[in-house]
Amino acid sequence: MDWAELRLAVPRNGGAWPSDTPRIAGLSSFGVSGTNAHAVMEAINTDGAPASSPNRRALAYASDHREAAGYVAGLYEELGFDAVDASPLSESWPLEHPRPAFPIFPVTKERLFAYLTTARRAA
Repeated sequence: MDWAELRLAVPRNGGAWPSDTPRIAGLSSFGVSGTNAHAVMEAINTDGAPASSPNRRALAYASDHREAAGYVAGLYEELGFDAVDASPLSESWPLEHPRPAFPIFPVTKERLFAYLTTARRAA
């Protein structure tokens, strides 16, 4: 593979994101016990709003680890989004695409919570 020709970077330390490129990143975690996780993320930083804003966008998260869940919730809040906890992972299936709690449009905390609590498993 010719890495020089790819529009791909493997950062080794923090730095500014080029302003002329989309903010899309991949994250992979390979656990010793065989647990692997992969995510592709695209910047959503234009939708953030102060905590008291009406119709503030909500994002859901799920984890079996309280410390990790708290970190993600804090990060969402810091970026201007309401955090909705869908933990534990075993019960986070409503967040899967194309379930109702996987909205492709911005939703409020109340609506996202309603989607999570009213979702039904497929038969």
